Amino acid sequence: MQLKTEELNYQFYEKNLNFKFAFALLVAMLTGAANLQAQTNYGIQIAGTELTSANAGAINNANFPNLGLVSGTITYNYSTKTFTLKDVKASVIGAYNLFLSIDPAAENTEHKIILIGNNTIQTRYVCIATYRQLTIEGSGSLNITVTDNNTGIIVGNNFLTIRNTSLKVVSGFKGIVGNKYYGLKIEGSTVTAKGSAHGSIVDFQSITLIGSSITSPANAQIINGNVCDANGNIFKDEVKIEVDKYDLWICGTQVTGSNMNELGDVISEVTGTVSYNPDNKTLTLNNANITIPNGANAIRSAIEGLKIDVTGNNTVNSDGYATIRLEKLATIKGGGTLNVSQTSGGWALFTYGDSLTIENCKVNVTSNGRGITCNSTNVSKLIINNATVTATGTGDGSITHFSNINLINCAVSEPIGGRVSKGADTFNAIRDIDGNIIKNTVKIVPATVYDLLICGTPVTSLNKNDLSVLPGVNSGTVNYNPNTRTLSLNDAEMSVTGKICCILSRIDSMKIDVTGVNTLTSNGWSTIAYENDNSGIIQGSGMLNLSNDHPDDAAIHMRNGSLTINNCTFNGIGKKHGIYCSSGGGSINVNNATVSFTGAGAGSVYNFAAMNLNSCVFVLPLDAKFDAAKKAVTAADTIVKTEVKIVPAYNLWICGEQVTVENKDDLSVINGVEGTVNYNSE
Repeated sequence: MQLKTEELNYQFYEKNLNFKFAFALLVAMLTGAANLQAQTNYGIQIAGTELTSANAGAINNANFPNLGLVSGTITYNYSTKTFTLKDVKASVIGAYNLFLSIDPAAENTEHKIILIGNNTIQTRYVCIATYRQLTIEGSGSLNITVTDNNTGIIVGNNFLTIRNTSLKVVSGFKGIVGNKYYGLKIEGSTVTAKGSAHGSIVDFQSITLIGSSITSPANAQIINGNVCDANGNIFKDEVKIEVDKYDLWICGTQVTGSNMNELGDVISEVTGTVSYNPDNKTLTLNNANITIPNGANAIRSAIEGLKIDVTGNNTVNSDGYATIRLEKLATIKGGGTLNVSQTSGGWALFTYGDSLTIENCKVNVTSNGRGITCNSTNVSKLIINNATVTATGTGDGSITHFSNINLINCAVSEPIGGRVSKGADTFNAIRDIDGNIIKNTVKIVPATVYDLLICGTPVTSLNKNDLSVLPGVNSGTVNYNPNTRTLSLNDAEMSVTGKICCILSRIDSMKIDVTGVNTLTSNGWSTIAYENDNSGIIQGSGMLNLSNDHPDDAAIHMRNGSLTINNCTFNGIGKKHGIYCSSGGGSINVNNATVSFTGAGAGSVYNFAAMNLNSCVFVLPLDAKFDAAKKAVTAADTIVKTEVKIVPAYNLWICGEQVTVENKDDLSVINGVEGTVNYNSE
């Protein structure tokens, strides 16, 4: 069978290379490694002429007569094995002359071609062939055209890397071809290849794209080291690989596959180390300084799931648009610090993705507009997890306009009493007790947060030992011991209004220990609330007085748990209920305590499944009892809305009436008793 001309040419080249490789080995054996004369030959040919130490300093038509150099310069640095092409225009002379051939006799190390400006090379035969590792890179471009039926670039027994540059190869045989044993890597580059006879990019052991993607043909993919269609048919028409562009901008410059590893070098407003890894969507800042004077965001992202990883001390500044703009879900993390400032009245750290998470790092934000914020639609959640965050937004708020703010393993330490709240608005912000958005410094630090709020402020490991400093606590001593789950009140006075409880507990079996006289008042939510299925205990030697003036709420609200009152004095007055259980499944236990509930609106003790009195009795109303069917305290079969009073009682009856703390000092009040009768319980 007769071979086609292009196949004969390809086989001729490979046989020619094999002959030269064998010849080079023979010369090395005959002359020995110590032969200095052999060192002048670099094992490289340019346009059919050997490159040596004698002519490497002047790569021109005089030294390389078949080069056909029309314009531009070609230089070679032997120490770095680097060719530099600058604005080269060349048309190689001869049917079998390559523009560049790095032969098997060349030193076995990486060789490079650096491209500067626009370079155009035309050959009849193969343009570039290499038996050594070759990297083509640089800010310029290289346009290769092979006029006869030959190959553009042949890679022999080694790897080819095309990095951060632009390369176009057009050939009538094969475009870019390997030898099936080594790979092709294209990093952040635009590569166009056409090999109309046998394939555009073929015969590699593997093809790796980093920061670049095949854009045409539309159905192209990499199969077994070839660019093919889905059925494995090798493409012979133009294949185009383009630099990836990411939805991430630094000082207005879009991050791409070609600049992502060295953003600190290519963007003038950036110092330090800034890089982007598209595989894990991570923007890394390492002791970086990013300052944009006006007109653009210092960092802008529309990448879903972007992670900003901070190492060392990093500063990002702007006096124009928002300093950092995050349009999709994002996370700021790392062991370092991120300082963000905005000085023109704009927003410093602005997000409107699904959520912004700040975790395990330090973030400091300052602005004379807003510090950390979402936009007016309040679509974003802010999650701060085990991080130290300091924010100041003197114009419109330090941390504001979020759909939700979730503090995990951390708490507001400054100002005292700062808390997450909607106030009278439709959005969450860090506010004071009156619902005002805080515009001065807000500091959030790592802490253990307990499921307990005092006057709307979370109890944490930072404040638990002195809760009397919290807004809403007017006097007395208040502290919490998480080990015993005990909240201690000593002559405490608290007062709140609106959607705030004096005490809100989500801690099961938490104890409130009272010493002295303690008075808690509210005008809104229940004065004390126990959420979910959690139960509570009120105990101690003192007195606890609760009152709620709101017509639609109670002194105590139980969600579904039980309340136990032991050995103390308790008074609860609510405009609607004294004590109320919203689920109808809770219970009340009173043990040797003096207790009164009043709820003039709908019932003093209402919607409980059970009420148990131990060593105590009802004394008001006289015929009061707990009615399980009505789930309330009743008298004469009617729910009691006046004072329900319970007092300790003794196992002693006089004329059929039990002796209690109410009557023990004068038992003559009992029908059938005359004269002086009393009981000493000591």
